[in-house]
Amino acid sequence: MPAAPSVKTMTRLGDRDAQFAALDALWSQARSGAGHLILVEGALGTGKTALLHAFADRVGKSGKTLRLGATCAPGEWSLPLGVAGQLFLDLDLPADFRARTAELIERITAGVSDTETLAALHNLCRELVELAARVPVLITIDDVQHADPVSALWLLCLARRLATAPILVAAAGDLLPPQEFLATRAELLRFPHSAAMRLAPLSEPAVAALLGECFGAPAAARLAADMFAASGGNPLLLTALLDDWRTGRGIAGRGYQQAL
Repeated sequence: MPAAPSVKTMTRLGDRDAQFAALDALWSQARSGAGHLILVEGALGTGKTALLHAFADRVGKSGKTLRLGATCAPGEWSLPLGVAGQLFLDLDLPADFRARTAELIERITAGVSDTETLAALHNLCRELVELAARVPVLITIDDVQHADPVSALWLLCLARRLATAPILVAAAGDLLPPQEFLATRAELLRFPHSAAMRLAPLSEPAVAALLGECFGAPAAARLAADMFAASGGNPLLLTALLDDWRTGRGIAGRGYQQAL
């Protein structure tokens, strides 16, 4: 019998049926050869990472597929192709594919000319598109607003080739990305096969439903309004509130103060 989902997982994924349905539809189109890029955007703590991970798990159960993932970080912004390197060196990839792409990545990071860099990025995209012709590919990128400039350029190169490739790129990013990413974001969303998905805070009925699942209907009826008012529907704050209440610290205890 599978373990019950944690309070944290439940809160991060509550009220997200519409988003899962949209991602499922995009994945179905991608598997048919019409690739897409989707930017999942939201405020801090709205569950973007949890949505990406849960969707990747769903895709893994839907049939033969290849899942590749990367996480960006501000501290690696100066590392050329740090994001693409995470994707292309995945051990689930064929050994010959990893060898060819590793050579291309090494060539770029060695400091070649702009013309040679663009040619190598094009070849990285070609390798991926050819691989996807054999097995559909899902790429998830977390905190994409922190992608290093060369990885961002590679992502733009790939986006131009997605329309006829069995590839879905799902990238999570902040509503207010840093200045360095704004031009990349605008260019990515220019393509007809690209779109942005905004994660809104949870609704009050969703908060009540989650409380009912975690603690039962009587507790939900008593606490839902206060929990919603204190969290604003933000899953990160709601998780802290639930943990405080469950451990006897009351509403808006130490966990909530730290999260806030």
